[in-house]
Amino acid sequence: MKTLGLSRTAAAIAAAIAGIIAAARGETLVGNDYAGGSLAILEFGDDQVDDTFGTSYGVEGVGNVNLMRNLDLKLSVEYIWAEGNEGGVEIDMSGLGAGASLITFRELRDWIHPFAGIGLSVVETETQLSAGGLSTGGDGTEAGVDVGAGVELEITRALLLRGGADYFYIDDEDDVDLSATVGYWVSEELLAMVRGAYAVDSENTALYLGLRLKL
Repeated sequence: MKTLGLSRTAAAIAAAIAGIIAAARGETLVGNDYAGGSLAILEFGDDQVDDTFGTSYGVEGVGNVNLMRNLDLKLSVEYIWAEGNEGGVEIDMSGLGAGASLITFRELRDWIHPFAGIGLSVVETETQLSAGGLSTGGDGTEAGVDVGAGVELEITRALLLRGGADYFYIDDEDDVDLSATVGYWVSEELLAMVRGAYAVDSENTALYLGLRLKL
């Protein structure tokens, strides 16, 4: 079978998920308990991987707990899937990742909130190749670490902006993710948000549309 190879495909999606989990810190609502979910659109920066799979999709669930003054615990779960064809070989791949981060933050002038954090993630990938009635596949589990920092700005009572940069390492791969979020308060408890993320080295890009609910 002429394919990208299971190891290359799995590494691409594992790194993408680890980066997205790291970039999830570039959201909003530091110091608040909240939960939410997002839909994602992902483009791989690797030309061969992108040509094979094209646009990929995902879903995300997040939760944040304010542990004490100026310290949050953020939890996230990410699932990405993609289908492609190379040389008549059908390729299905998916990845499930979970991450936890401790985030410390400060308040400057009541509307500027710089933050920094460190996190761990675990990513499980599965790849399936099918052609001529035959199939083969592989799976794997990798652990990663990440560190990052950024700033949250309360522009108005209804509008939030946030940007951040995160370095992550997983499966002998490392990268820097840049992310930016725009949030709009639909009500006092419900925030609608758009988040974009870009991995500097791999050139993976992701766009998220989601909601966050204060608890």
